[in-house]
Amino acid sequence: MGMSLGLTACLGGSAPIDVIRDFYMAVAAGNADKATQYLALQQVSADEMRLVKAKVEMMVAQGKSVVDANNGLAKIDMLQEDMAADGNSAKVKVQVTFKNDKTKNESFTLLKEDGHWKIRL
Repeated sequence: MGMSLGLTACLGGSAPIDVIRDFYMAVAAGNADKATQYLALQQVSADEMRLVKAKVEMMVAQGKSVVDANNGLAKIDMLQEDMAADGNSAKVKVQVTFKNDKTKNESFTLLKEDGHWKIRL
């Protein structure tokens, strides 16, 4: 998922690209709790949630290291968005540009949970 990591200030059903950008901002800040808000976790059982949270914390720490090593995030541009016919899932390709001008392309699958876009792990 994304950044070898595998987010929205307002979780009000924003566009998939907005959720991805907010997720990256949470990762760049090292905020695993905030990053978790942008993940599709409805199908995760209570027993599995502990493992998922540990995985997310690890992914966020790893992602923050990548962002820091590249002097921070400059921007995230959508390269492609393929929306499912039912409007409940989307595949999005983005280009992450770091402040040192390096770029990295990432792909995400997003699902709608309770009317809000979430990133699938």
